[in-house]
Amino acid sequence: MNVTESQKPHFEVFCLQLGMLLTEFLRNQIDKIENLIVNNQNEFTSVLEGTLVKALDYLIQLSNIPKDELFKVMMEFWHDFTYFIMVTTKGKDIFSKTGDMALIGLQNDLLIKNSTLRVETFPQYCDNICLTMINHMAKPEEVLVVIDENGNAVEELITDSETVSLYNTMRANLVYLTNIDSKRVYKIMTSKLEQLLSDDRQFTFDALNKLCWALGSISE
Repeated sequence: MNVTESQKPHFEVFCLQLGMLLTEFLRNQIDKIENLIVNNQNEFTSVLEGTLVKALDYLIQLSNIPKDELFKVMMEFWHDFTYFIMVTTKGKDIFSKTGDMALIGLQNDLLIKNSTLRVETFPQYCDNICLTMINHMAKPEEVLVVIDENGNAVEELITDSETVSLYNTMRANLVYLTNIDSKRVYKIMTSKLEQLLSDDRQFTFDALNKLCWALGSISE
């Protein structure tokens, strides 16, 4: 979609409001929508499922719009969403395998059950979510070696609290995605690296750094 400079502020406000509306609605109602679809197979629920899938498609597109406030809203939703899928596909015993699994969950205790939506439909979005994380990965805390007033080499922690908070949310997303399907995450990351190395038009040090930060986040 081509947006002129004069239209850009209005477009950004619209995208933010749309993103907030969809994420808040799905965060609070997705389990109810799922119950309707799973327990009432008819023409109405087919339309409802198609609308749900379209909403998720819109959220993927909104996640790739370069607007910081919108991006944070999307990352918080995907954090909940990937947690939602992970617990469904792997079970609650996954909590014993990592320390930060209880950060945020969907409301109503996730209503864990076997569902074609959670097992088949929702996981299809994991590849796009993972690639979005890699392409836009936030910068982690930096440790620099500096010389103090006594001439000694010491470590200095460089912290941007807002960026670190976003990094932690994205790191958790990638941890969840890795727990869901580690082979898929590995394939996406290696494909991204091969793409950067084989195409000079796509290679930038910023893109390589983001890939490295994403990889490092799941190896901590």
